[in-house]
Amino acid sequence: LAAAVAAFASTASAQPIPREDLPPGLRPWVPWVLDQVPSLGCATVQGQAVCLWPGALTLDLGSGGGTFGLDLQADRAVDVRLPGSAEHWPQDVRLDGSPAPIFDHEGTPRLRLSPGRHRVAGRFAWSRLPESLSVPPEIGLVDLRLDSQGVTRPRRDEAGLLWLRAGAETQGEGESLRLQVFRH
Repeated sequence: LAAAVAAFASTASAQPIPREDLPPGLRPWVPWVLDQVPSLGCATVQGQAVCLWPGALTLDLGSGGGTFGLDLQADRAVDVRLPGSAEHWPQDVRLDGSPAPIFDHEGTPRLRLSPGRHRVAGRFAWSRLPESLSVPPEIGLVDLRLDSQGVTRPRRDEAGLLWLRAGAETQGEGESLRLQVFRH
């Protein structure tokens, strides 16, 4: 009898209660309770919850502006940072082909995503190509084209800036160190 109880106890585990099994008075509170757990349904990577999985950012920029495109996977509703800043605000942003509202959060353009796979696209307008463009650090892959020519290794810094003019001018130049040694 003890072996049967032990075998049953090892296979039994706690399962979430289906929403339809909840008392009717509690059902309206479910979204509010789940909103208090921001990492619910998100993968854990090195002890951190990751709810947003960005793909490659494509940028096709020139002297008068340009376009951008980004594929995303969201595990839950989340705000995503877009390329650009207060000085270079993205225009005509579309989410899955439909116009989407973007908002300012601490000087960065953001867009609210629902769970699932999404395609975000938009454009930039300026009178001359800026030296740099702010790109969210969580976007690891950037496919950059300047004046219809591909940039093989776009230059980025820790602050999240993608260097456009300075990066294109110094492309191909490596870092160097010049030493002069005198001996007695």
